[in-house]
This record gives sequence, C-alpha cells and structure tokens, in this order.
Amino acid sequence: MKKIIDDWLIYFDNPKKIDKSHFFTLFSEGLSDSEIKVVLEKFPNSDLLFENLENVKSIATNKDILNSSKEELIELVKKDIKEKIKACQLIGENQFVEQLKKLKYYFIEDNNEFDSMVLDNENYIFSNFISNVSFFVDSKRKYKYEAFYGLEEAIYCYTNDYQLTWHIMSPLISDDINFNYYYDFINRGGDYVIYKEGIYVIKCIR
Repeated sequence: MKKIIDDWLIYFDNPKKIDKSHFFTLFSEGLSDSEIKVVLEKFPNSDLLFENLENVKSIATNKDILNSSKEELIELVKKDIKEKIKACQLIGENQFVEQLKKLKYYFIEDNNEFDSMVLDNENYIFSNFISNVSFFVDSKRKYKYEAFYGLEEAIYCYTNDYQLTWHIMSPLISDDINFNYYYDFINRGGDYVIYKEGIYVIKCIR
C-alpha cells in the first residue's frame, strides 16, 4: 500500500498531525480501487462516495454526449439551479435567490463567447453562487469530521470543479439538496455559466 494511504489514515484519526495540503494529489497517485476504498472507508456512506467518484472518473469516456439535446441540457441545468437555490435559501441568502430566479436560460454554441463569460473577472453572480453553495456545504453538512476538509480538497484538486466535488461528497453533505443533477448534466457534455442577465448553457465537445 502506498505511503500516502498510510499518511491518510494517520490524518483521519488526528488531522493536526499532517496538513491537508499533503493530500492535494491523493486521487492523482494512480490508486487502485482497493486503496481508494481504504481512503473512504472511515466515512459514513463510503460505498456511495466510491460510486460517485468512479462515475465522475468515467465522464471522459462517456458516449451519451452525442445523444443529448439542448432541451435536455437546459432542463438539467434548471433542476440543478433549483436545488442550489434551496441551499442559498437555507443560509439566508434570500436577496441573491430572488436575483437568480429572474434570470433566463439561453443555449449558445460559440465556445469563445462562453469562455469569455467564464473568464470575466466582473462576473460576480457566478462567483457568488459558488461561494454561497460552498458556505452551505461547509456549515450544513451532516457529518463534522475534520478530515472532511482534506477529502474535499483532494477531490477538488482531482476534478478542478467545485460542483462535481459536491456531487461526489453529497452522501456526507445534506439530504435536503440533490447534487446529482450537475453530474448528469456534465456527463452529457454540458457546461453552464451564470452571467449578468442570464444562465448560458453550452454543449461541449470532448
């Protein structure tokens, strides 16, 4: 078994002994299924965590992307946003929720236009959206294990996507919010950004 697994077991039992940054590359170390299960086994619902992680790992090879219409993608985004609006409401961000509810949905096909929206430093609506849901995840999660943070950082460093990270970790977060719609959406080749006057959806090419 790799040393990083032994280190993780020490960290889980006593997080003060090892900094969580030590595990940033945990899921990029070529771990076997059995080693990943050792990492997850001390958490509740470890079987669901493993299943979610494996599903996300398989996204790159999924072929359903060719069979998803723009209508299906927009519908999944609407469901995902609706769930995350609930998260914002649960932390008292009612004014922000009203702002989100007024936005319309648009499907675009221009990758350059979409990328410019994602990279726009003035795009405070999307950054606030991520920040608010992140606060919900941190403050309302079901299980208060300190190692939650180490696992969250390790998964985020693997996915580079907070929303996929929340999907993977959803068995530890909340029964009130369904984080699975985002995975279904991404798995079908979609991406979206909340930008000023609307929510823009695009179909990516892998």
